[in-house]
Amino acid sequence: HEGVSYTVTSLRWGFFSSERKNVTGLILPDTLETADVSFGKFPNVTELTIPGSVKIFDGDMQWMEKLETLTFAEGVEEIASGSMLNNCSALTTLNLPDSLSRITGTSTFSGATALRSVVLPADLEVTEGGLFSDCTSLESIELPSSMNAVPYGMFDGCTALTEVKTTASITEIGSSAFAGCSSLKSVPALGQVTKIGERAF
Repeated sequence: HEGVSYTVTSLRWGFFSSERKNVTGLILPDTLETADVSFGKFPNVTELTIPGSVKIFDGDMQWMEKLETLTFAEGVEEIASGSMLNNCSALTTLNLPDSLSRITGTSTFSGATALRSVVLPADLEVTEGGLFSDCTSLESIELPSSMNAVPYGMFDGCTALTEVKTTASITEIGSSAFAGCSSLKSVPALGQVTKIGERAF
């Protein structure tokens, strides 16, 4: 800017900032450290990558109605956003890195109605519920080996879900974990389950 080079480490824009409908591509620098913003200000962007320099992501993509591919690059360690993908009705590809160890937001991927499958990192910890609630196109998924409990409402309303796989020893199924999963045919081995919440199925 004015002949001076600056390193971008943070993004900030106000809640009432106007939309940028003329922007169809958005490239974030790998110097970025925080991105606590709503990318919904760019509703016509079709592909977005969160760089690995952002260790904890706390932004969202709500109302990015044309977003088809969302990638979290290797290096991202935590997604702390709740209801991050509300109304992302075109999202078909969600790429999560092996470095991702925690998802601490509630209903983080809820409402991604076009998402059919996703690969979860092997050591992922999910601390809140509703992770994939109302992902009505999600057909199958394999839970990470680190997950010994299916949190409350994790697949609530996933009407196309037919199969859940895991190599983990599931001991607990939370309330409404599989509520409304009308197509479900296969669930993890339940031999070691000691607690099942209300309306789990």
